[in-house]
Amino acid sequence: MSHKLRVGILLAVTVFGVLAVFSFPPVPQDPDYHNFADTYSLLGIPNFGDVTSNLVFVAVGLMGLAVLTRVSGRQEVFYLPQEKWMFVLTFGGTIFIGFGSMYYHWSPDDANLLWDRLPMTVVFVSVFALVLADRLGPQVGVAALGPLVFVGLTSVLYWDHTERLGQGDLRPYVLVQFLPMILIPLLFFLFPPRYSGSVAFVSVLAWYVVAKVFEHFDAWIYSGTAEIVSGHTLKHIISGAALFFLVPYLQNRKRLKEAPAG
Repeated sequence: MSHKLRVGILLAVTVFGVLAVFSFPPVPQDPDYHNFADTYSLLGIPNFGDVTSNLVFVAVGLMGLAVLTRVSGRQEVFYLPQEKWMFVLTFGGTIFIGFGSMYYHWSPDDANLLWDRLPMTVVFVSVFALVLADRLGPQVGVAALGPLVFVGLTSVLYWDHTERLGQGDLRPYVLVQFLPMILIPLLFFLFPPRYSGSVAFVSVLAWYVVAKVFEHFDAWIYSGTAEIVSGHTLKHIISGAALFFLVPYLQNRKRLKEAPAG
């Protein structure tokens, strides 16, 4: 299969995904979304489990930035020095996910949810840019990073603006979150890697899917564990653990001796 055909398949799936999402009417934020199962307060912290579990994100982000500092001078880690920004935004965004989600879960409502979702989109698109760099080439990943971050942040700001107008629309945010989950496996299937250890992205994606399942069964898990831990609390822990796979990946990754032309 030629490189042009593989790129064409990728673009076709992307266009189909966009058209499919926008074929639905605007999707407002469900007001029941903020009704999490675990509302237990401890040490003066409301919703203790959902708030403090976000420390996992802070810890993973700090570890990632520490590793980036150590490996940034190694020539075998990057084809282009600008690739470091994808890791800066990924791990820096992970730290801000922790703080933004803590802020939101302290007092869950639409206004505070904005600060939870903004850093989440930065991490979504930065990880996607890393995969683009690995599968389509570093130049592609670097060139796509800025526009992807812009689209991600805009999708959240658009949702927030429409909610304030009383006509909320989550469609762009849904697209930013879930389209990469379809495109990443496709990229792995269609294109060879340019770095060692890129299977780490499969682990990130797989564990994030598991985290979303735990989020969906928030109340059921809370009840099933005798109100010890909720599904949403576990979602935070598992999502943070998923992003941790990128820490040893960065620590150990090396450029392949000959980068595939595609």
